[in-house]
Amino acid sequence: KKTTDIEFFFEIKNKGNGKDSFKFDLTGDYYKWGTITPQTSAELDAGETQKITVTVTIGDDFDKYMAKDYEIGLTVKSVGDEEVEDTDKSFTLTIEEVYSLVMTKYPSITINLAEKSSATLDVEVENAGNKDDTIRFTVRPGSPDDWVINILPSTKMIKMGNVQTV
Repeated sequence: KKTTDIEFFFEIKNKGNGKDSFKFDLTGDYYKWGTITPQTSAELDAGETQKITVTVTIGDDFDKYMAKDYEIGLTVKSVGDEEVEDTDKSFTLTIEEVYSLVMTKYPSITINLAEKSSATLDVEVENAGNKDDTIRFTVRPGSPDDWVINILPSTKMIKMGNVQTV
């Protein structure tokens, strides 16, 4: 399974007047996407800083998530006094739009017609992207000049993950 890791870097500072260490937690609806290294700081002297890394892992199924910004929060708590915490840190992960269509019915079609006859064909199309999309249907060039080919409707709005018949 293919994954993508994105790293965010933070610097933590002991603003107290003595030694302390700190615990780090991720918050918000998407906190499970991230891991923190290290989970707890070393013991820091007053005014001393330490860098931490938040690694967000996106699986190859990222396209099932709607194209938008996803915010993840970072909470820092003092080990010496858990009443002391900083919850104002957050970072944003942007999932961009993915365009993808799948013909779910009749991806390759052959129709035999007698002269001066007609046929109707329904085709199912799935919006496999991560955002609602309006699809425009056209006929490839190359059909005989005396053929009349109509696609109705010629455009169709298909919601993310839905299948529509045209």
